[in-house]
Amino acid sequence: MVQICNINIPTDRPVIITGDFNLHHPLWSPAESTTDPLAQPIIDWLLDQGFSLMNEKGAITHPARHSNEHPSVIDLSFVNGPAAMADTFQDWAINTNIAGCSDHYGIHFTIDQGRKEINNAFGIKYSLKNIKPEDWTSAFNKATSECPDLMTLAQIENPTHADLDKYTELLTDSLQAATASSVQEWKASPQTKPWWDEDLSNLAKFIAENRMLQEELGTYDPTIQSSIKRSRNFFKKLCQYKKRDWANSKLQNATTDEIWKFPNWSKGI
Repeated sequence: MVQICNINIPTDRPVIITGDFNLHHPLWSPAESTTDPLAQPIIDWLLDQGFSLMNEKGAITHPARHSNEHPSVIDLSFVNGPAAMADTFQDWAINTNIAGCSDHYGIHFTIDQGRKEINNAFGIKYSLKNIKPEDWTSAFNKATSECPDLMTLAQIENPTHADLDKYTELLTDSLQAATASSVQEWKASPQTKPWWDEDLSNLAKFIAENRMLQEELGTYDPTIQSSIKRSRNFFKKLCQYKKRDWANSKLQNATTDEIWKFPNWSKGI
């Protein structure tokens, strides 16, 4: 955080600063918490920069791990004036379901800068990262040259609403044809997490449910905490076992051609 204070953060665009601050202060901590000496200077800097806190005071982000530790609020989010005015970071919430194996709760928010998702009527996605601009341009020129009505409509000086609608339709068809002929269709890699199975899903769900129960209680419960700790450790070991077992099985049964294709899995091919 001291390093962030030395960064020239823009004041004319939405900014969020979020993470594990590991600091206690009455502005966000429960009433019984102490105050860290470093907290106030950081708060003063944030206020000078126009930032405001998104956390609700006392809403726990780090549950107690043992009987000598108190639940705390140390995972914080601050937004600057432009972000607050535009409501850029929406639906901010502490989410136990996305914590995974961390001993902190997850923080979830949605970034919204007024953009609207365009409906993909065809349901097709393309991978544009490897396409050369000149190849797509060539494909687009070919598509428009094969549509004489498009060029005719483009030359009308005072088009009617019907002309504009038709032109939009033909131009969209040309864009889609150019993309389809020059760009590789994107497909989710079947190798993303081939080792993940129902055992891991059920265990992840069990951990999330215990975290929710822990959050509802709001205090340290040795039985729940012990269950979470054991489950987290077992989950890590189970992931390692599932990965190793899948990899060994795949390698043992692989043909020569399949072995040379293994590096492509990370590329989504």
